[in-house]
Amino acid sequence: MTLVVWIQAKVGWDWGFRVCAVGILLGTLVFAAGVPKYWIQVIGGTNPITEIIQVSGLLYVYIYCVYFHVEKSNISYLITAFTARYMLHPFGAETINSLGSTKD
Repeated sequence: MTLVVWIQAKVGWDWGFRVCAVGILLGTLVFAAGVPKYWIQVIGGTNPITEIIQVSGLLYVYIYCVYFHVEKSNISYLITAFTARYMLHPFGAETINSLGSTKD
């Protein structure tokens, strides 16, 4: 931001706006180039309130683990167990099973 102010003060407002426009254009291009890389899978038949409750449950499990200094491998196990029991995992059972088998 300071560079734009300096350009507007020393060179002129028109150049300051051009710099801003180029920055916005580059940001838009980077965003547009990155959109296809993200995979968004909408889980059908779920309620947004249910998802909020599920995420709150995971947050509770994580805070519990951090507060009571649970080991990292046990945190992974607890989160995997909670996810398998209470959440629909978008990537399937294989990913849920592989999460608990990490060796940290």
